[in-house]
Amino acid sequence: LVLGVALLSVLILFRDQLGRLLAEFAAGAQSMAEGMQAQSGLLVALGVGTLAVGLGAIWWLRRRSSTRTGKLGAMLASFGAGLRSLLHVRNRFGVLASTVLMWFAYAVMTYIPLQMLGLVDAYDLTLLDAWAMVSLGAIGMALPAPGGTGSYHYAIIVTMTLLLGVPETPAATYALLTHAVQLVFMVVVGFACLLAQGAGLGSLRGSEAPASDPVPVARPAPAE
Repeated sequence: LVLGVALLSVLILFRDQLGRLLAEFAAGAQSMAEGMQAQSGLLVALGVGTLAVGLGAIWWLRRRSSTRTGKLGAMLASFGAGLRSLLHVRNRFGVLASTVLMWFAYAVMTYIPLQMLGLVDAYDLTLLDAWAMVSLGAIGMALPAPGGTGSYHYAIIVTMTLLLGVPETPAATYALLTHAVQLVFMVVVGFACLLAQGAGLGSLRGSEAPASDPVPVARPAPAE
């Protein structure tokens, strides 16, 4: 919910830049469509084939994975129950204030590396620009990638280059540096927390699920 509000604020604050981006995308899509008019028959056939394969895959998955559908429904129901629980929170102001403070801290943490790398003065960046990077970069972190690897970098680079006017090289440098620092920090602090809770490497190895019994191998019968 907070991410949705953050993205809406970016649309409002950067409506002029987003309008120019949409115009560029529209122009590029139009030129691409004009270039593909000669291949219209092939594209239609490819689209029909893709649609047929997709419908067949959906039919096959629906027949096979009724259990998975039940799990998805249970997950959505649990998510809805979690949202409804916000209506019964005693200290609603505390939840709201801590949420706003947390996201403001995200924006400040995003702005500090911009200042350290000299990008603020070079490209006239502000805290609002950092807020846009937080909001759009959160999409990259939310994608099912290991720790946001790749997806975070892409979201940050696209935001900085297309929305903020930063060249690709310093944008990529920023994305790689901040992601690496976050990853190292989380690993170090997470390991320290495990040690503080009395969980060492030995206990972590012991908590692993035992290996399954080996499959018996059929032996040939002795010759008579």
